[in-house]
Amino acid sequence: MKSKETKRSIILTAVFALLTLIALAFCFLVTNFGSVVVSLTAVIFLVILLRLLLKKRNRPCFVCSIVFSAVLLFSAFFWLFFLLLPVNSTSKFKYPYEMTYICDSRPGKSTRPEFFPKEIPSSATDYELDFLPSIMQGQGHLTVSFKADDEYIKDLKTSLEGKAIHVVPVNEFASFNEQIHAEDPEDPFREVDLYWGKWNEEHPNGTVYIISTNYYSHHPHTDAVIIDGNYVFFSNY
Repeated sequence: MKSKETKRSIILTAVFALLTLIALAFCFLVTNFGSVVVSLTAVIFLVILLRLLLKKRNRPCFVCSIVFSAVLLFSAFFWLFFLLLPVNSTSKFKYPYEMTYICDSRPGKSTRPEFFPKEIPSSATDYELDFLPSIMQGQGHLTVSFKADDEYIKDLKTSLEGKAIHVVPVNEFASFNEQIHAEDPEDPFREVDLYWGKWNEEHPNGTVYIISTNYYSHHPHTDAVIIDGNYVFFSNY
């Protein structure tokens, strides 16, 4: 009887160890508060199970492995999917995994911006992805920025010139918005609002390629790409 309990305990502990490895791998590829909480929870539970197994406390190990698995799965659902938390990354190899998590893991909640790069060029430097979900009345954003080679920037500009509905120098953006507001002066929210990050402070000589906008600053929806020399900033707001 004890040998069967031992086998069951070993099998269930091994299953939980696999879940822990999955949680750690996910945390490595998509690092945010939620993935850290889930992976730490898994590691703590696994240590407890291993201690019970080594002490041959088979029945407690069996029960705890089932309870811990249920708690871990609920924790993963809550922290990773029910709550979509901010993501900030400077590791470009994580880009496809982060974009899949942010844009594709919640059907109907978020969509992948078509104008964002499908992949980050291997020569890119100074890479950063920044994601803040929309919470209640708070406006979220998704941005990707990096420094690219001349050929990439040339091809990107050619593509954007065919997609953009407005092309505006950064230092002329205020006057551009005055013109937009003048089209409907009765609307106090009539303007193009986009998420800059620190771009307009660090790159005042850049050019804004506006892909789409609702011309409404109260609840803005603006897609834009900003280029300054070899620096590029993709903004979904």
